[in-house]
Amino acid sequence: MVKTDKDLLNKLIADNFVTIDEAAVQDEHAIFNIMPFIAKSLPDAKVVSFMIRGGMSYESLENLAEELKNNLPSDAVIVASVDFSHYQTLASSNFHDEITIPILKSFDYDRYKQLEVDSYPSLYLLSKLMEKYGTQKIGYELHTNAADLLNNPGLSSGTSHYSPYYIKGEPIKIKTAGILNFGDLMLDRNVKKQLDKNGPDYPFKKLAGEEGRFFMGMDAIEANLEGSFADKRRATTKSIAFRFDPKMIETLKKYNFNLFNLANNHSFDMSFDGFRETQANLKKAGISYYGQQYKINDENLLVKQIGDFKFGLIGLDDTINKVDTLKVKDLIKKAKEQGAEIIMVNVHWGDEYKEVSNARQRQLGHALVDMGVDAIIGHHPHVVEEMEVYKNHPIFFSLGNFVFDQYFSVPTQQELSVGFIFKEENNQKSVSIYTFPLESVQSQIQQMNYYKSIKYFDAWIAKSRLGDYKFNNFNIKLNF
Repeated sequence: MVKTDKDLLNKLIADNFVTIDEAAVQDEHAIFNIMPFIAKSLPDAKVVSFMIRGGMSYESLENLAEELKNNLPSDAVIVASVDFSHYQTLASSNFHDEITIPILKSFDYDRYKQLEVDSYPSLYLLSKLMEKYGTQKIGYELHTNAADLLNNPGLSSGTSHYSPYYIKGEPIKIKTAGILNFGDLMLDRNVKKQLDKNGPDYPFKKLAGEEGRFFMGMDAIEANLEGSFADKRRATTKSIAFRFDPKMIETLKKYNFNLFNLANNHSFDMSFDGFRETQANLKKAGISYYGQQYKINDENLLVKQIGDFKFGLIGLDDTINKVDTLKVKDLIKKAKEQGAEIIMVNVHWGDEYKEVSNARQRQLGHALVDMGVDAIIGHHPHVVEEMEVYKNHPIFFSLGNFVFDQYFSVPTQQELSVGFIFKEENNQKSVSIYTFPLESVQSQIQQMNYYKSIKYFDAWIAKSRLGDYKFNNFNIKLNF
């Protein structure tokens, strides 16, 4: 039997901080799974167990933390029981946790709401209590995953577990930024027919999974916008010209897209006026963008705070006019003058439907890294191309399609999503990269089955150039 501290409970009730709901507590496994361990390890302890409402305001949580601090005994043990990454594959859980854990260690409260966990208010309350007690240092930590515990790496819907034990001391400050990248996003033609038939969530809901978790947790989610969010369709001499309904911007926001590259051969499909309307519609929705089709000027550069880093984001199109590297060098210089700590390039290049990069792509990719670019994301071929690690910097030559309607071949419906976790500790910058093989059926995206993805990934690795680096469970780590 684990006894309740009724005096403390009644004080919390009298002060209007908690209410009694026996049925809810009885069925709450976050509480009852812990009770046997308390009974075993702390047999004389009394407990007060309560649940935090989702969406509880930070102000209310801070008031509750103050109330608990003033009324808890000096030897109280404080436990927050929260599912971490949930309903995810092992690689996806590790990706989300690798950004969540440093945020918690750094007590970076402003980013708690984005975390891919079951109850960010519970973590906020725990962190505030640790702050009040001066116990913000982690003395021991354990990180596990259901897929590892069950020895089932192909588990499609698992939960991760992170157990930090706090002791006296200051928090560890770790600079981090998480960016999830996708290839070509096209919402016209046959994709529009699918949207009209099945609704605006159709392309994304399978990939999003339970509660939209795949798209949670990151500081930025980005794709190459292969077309125009123009206000109206315009006559054009182009044989293929894409125009997207601006109403779809709200759906993209729902899945946490907040960044688009506009440097590609379809940006001006609805004319220059349509391009300006695209920019205005994205800006109105609070979505950042950069790049344009024909020129290299200040519009190709966006300096933006993402997580703890200031990024210089550069969009280039090499398909119509060849990229002038001297102009790119000027943009890199401007970015650094504006405080950019990391330079990332999205570049539209290469030959359509070729699954290996050409000499021009490799030459340009190397030149960009030599000029100071830290990471390169490529697109345009509509199929996935290889990766290269050049001077410790990643070059993804093509992520392939993201949402498209090229149903005529298997490679055009196989895709890659790439997640970057940038970090800086002790003045050393690094990036942890996760790759997610995807596939689409009638423009609806999902992660590949684990065993199919292993076969696909091995073939992709075989044509990539990684030097001495190796992937481990779809993850590779590089020091800049």
